[in-house]
Amino acid sequence: MNHIDDITWQPGFNDPEPLGWIGFAAYGVASVLCFRAALWSSEARPDRQSKRAWLLFGLALALLGINLQLDLHALFFQWVRQVAEFEGWYEKRRAMQRTFIVTFAAVSFSGAILIARHFHAFVKTQRLAVFGALLIVGYALLRGASFNHIDDREQSLLEMKDQLRLVELTGVAAIGFAAWRYPRSSAGRQTTAPS
Repeated sequence: MNHIDDITWQPGFNDPEPLGWIGFAAYGVASVLCFRAALWSSEARPDRQSKRAWLLFGLALALLGINLQLDLHALFFQWVRQVAEFEGWYEKRRAMQRTFIVTFAAVSFSGAILIARHFHAFVKTQRLAVFGALLIVGYALLRGASFNHIDDREQSLLEMKDQLRLVELTGVAAIGFAAWRYPRSSAGRQTTAPS
């Protein structure tokens, strides 16, 4: 069973609009700032988990930025649609989509709890970065939920896409700003800490 022939996705820059390029650049800059914050963190410092957290943030932002232009999620959804048509459960796609969104939300929520417990010091001191991450996850959930209506309301989805992109960009900017100020705020804590 080969569904590749019916897929219209093509590799390349699939979001060439100005907002798409701004988002791509924002992800790239924020990712570099996160890696810079990770490099600045020292394993010898009391908050050494910050190094791992900033590395994870940097990697996640880099991957999300690549996905933003390549639209790999669109490839996935097209493939699932083709499989659904071939297997005969396309008529039940709404229930499957709802199950996917609920599962994604549950995994995101559980993952957030586990990360918060594992990186508790980072979460406590880097609330702006955590807030930005929550905005990006919320954006992903809303975009995923909007795919429920991609067949019926394609125009409303396109209008909603730009509004949701602003939520996404706010999250990216929050993480980038937190990463940019991290070396300065940490240096201030070090100089004021008692010796």
